[in-house]
Amino acid sequence: MQDNDRFLEYSLLDLGNNARIKSFLKKVSDGEQVTMVFLGGSITERYNGGVDGCYGKVFTEMFGEKYTTSDKVKFRNAGLAGTDSVMGLIRVERDVLRHSPDIVFVEFAVNDSKDALHREAYESLLLRLLQSEKKPAVVLIFVRAQEGYNCQGQMQAAGEHYQLPMLSISDAVLRMTEEGRMLWSDYGDDYIHPHRQGNRMIADCLMNYFHQADLMPEDAEVMLPDEVLYGRTFYNMQLMDETNARSVRAGGFVPDNSVYQFPNGWCHRREGYKEPFELQITARHLFLIYRESNDTNAGCAEVYIDGVRQCILDSYKVTGWNNPALRHIISKECSEEHRIEIKMIPGDEHKEFAIAAFGYCDNCLPS
Repeated sequence: MQDNDRFLEYSLLDLGNNARIKSFLKKVSDGEQVTMVFLGGSITERYNGGVDGCYGKVFTEMFGEKYTTSDKVKFRNAGLAGTDSVMGLIRVERDVLRHSPDIVFVEFAVNDSKDALHREAYESLLLRLLQSEKKPAVVLIFVRAQEGYNCQGQMQAAGEHYQLPMLSISDAVLRMTEEGRMLWSDYGDDYIHPHRQGNRMIADCLMNYFHQADLMPEDAEVMLPDEVLYGRTFYNMQLMDETNARSVRAGGFVPDNSVYQFPNGWCHRREGYKEPFELQITARHLFLIYRESNDTNAGCAEVYIDGVRQCILDSYKVTGWNNPALRHIISKECSEEHRIEIKMIPGDEHKEFAIAAFGYCDNCLPS
């Protein structure tokens, strides 16, 4: 690749309001221990980068060397392959907030869909982070697929609404390739994931952002706007799995850890009983996370809500790899008590269907 400085320049989309970043940097300069959490999909997790080559790990080490010492910066990787911002919101308490982060980097641009559900989930996620007890700094990262797909447009609008710092690796890659200064292969060796050098490029962009932010005078902290951009319907999303579920009759489903992103689920085994999985819950929104697999023993399950069949879910997918898939199975104006029943369709009683977890919202929204 030619002209790395230009790549860094192109990636800096918006410095945002720097009050929280300045507060974070002051903690660092005062010698306090800080925690960085990186929340996203497979790109964040480490796909193609390796354990030590993912951009979050590389950046954390670079940051520690420049601004403090490595023992003063805790790195938490909350990237999980196959998860979008809805699943990020479902697991935000477990994977992010319980670590009391001082700064959170959010990367879901190639995982989300361009629909109202993902727009509202993304904004709800940002609000959960920004309004959490420690008031962490939040930095948005936008990547892209080789053919150009991402959700930067809808995410950038949310970032502007809350005056957040934003880095667009997508813009940098696009402009540099259009100008003939780089090839996609300089960044990634499949259609979506950066290789080790690509991860280093993202880390360099983050370092450049902090360098630029450090040079700027401190902004006055702004209050979060009263009006939302898309909505905060899913603000109080909670994760429910085998560890905390109440009012569950598992029937022919047994504890299961085959979906590593959600290791406390349930699975109907091939040799298992035919009794359905039953759940009683009071909620206005309910999401079912289930396993997709390319194993021909993966079967179809019927989902009933209050005795009415809601949908049939096919857990077999040619491209499946025990990844989590998501279905929004309850959407109501107000919280109501519901009975959920999940059972194998006729003919698939001797196949498998894995319930990884549930995400649910009750009727309480922040004032």
